[in-house]
Amino acid sequence: MTFSKTLLALALVAAASAASAQYRSIDAGPYVALEGGVSMQNGVDADTSDQGSMSAALGYSFGNGFGVEASFADFGSRQEMSRAGVLSWKSSATSVALVGARDVFENFGITAKLGLARTTADASLGGATEKVSGTGLLLGIGVQYRMDRNWTLRGGLDSYRDFVGSGETINVVSGGVQYRF
Repeated sequence: MTFSKTLLALALVAAASAASAQYRSIDAGPYVALEGGVSMQNGVDADTSDQGSMSAALGYSFGNGFGVEASFADFGSRQEMSRAGVLSWKSSATSVALVGARDVFENFGITAKLGLARTTADASLGGATEKVSGTGLLLGIGVQYRMDRNWTLRGGLDSYRDFVGSGETINVVSGGVQYRF
């Protein structure tokens, strides 16, 4: 099964679980989140594909299971041998997304994310440097555990489509904390 089909299947399972779960109001208000994880870029040599990733987000929950989130993600540095020498690049993304959240059990819920991401890569090859960027779709699914009104543990899988206009995808598996004001 391809990664896209797997992501779609997971999203459908999450949506079905959310539809069958009893709805509980999630507190409205602003929040910040910090996450760390692993970014995987398709179309890249397996030795350099997986890299550490860090992200920071600012969001606002409207209290009805929906919100909006702006984030910055650093996907790390990669390098690959080419005929012209060593190609190296550092990549990142800035995104804005709509976020849906539903409780499945007490204090445990699922999330879904749909947005746009501006992805950027600073590349160098043989002394020449170039910055390339593009806008693509951001899809995400995740889980969250609310420890109390303010602190939440969260984890998820985000997929940045059409990375820098190349048609490739960067997938990020991450976990972290969220603080609601």
